[in-house]
Amino acid sequence: MKKLKNEKELVKKAIEYGMKYGEKRGVVEFEATDSANEKIEEPLKNAH
Repeated sequence: MKKLKNEKELVKKAIEYGMKYGEKRGVVEFEATDSANEKIEEPLKNAH
């Protein structure tokens, strides 16, 4: 698969929107010290 020119920015936006969505639903709470990896994986753990 070909890499996108602005892939990093897209990933950052996806993480940002995912965080807001999870917090708004009350499913997950993020701290300022959480890594990007934690921000991606934590909502997925709580999705079920």
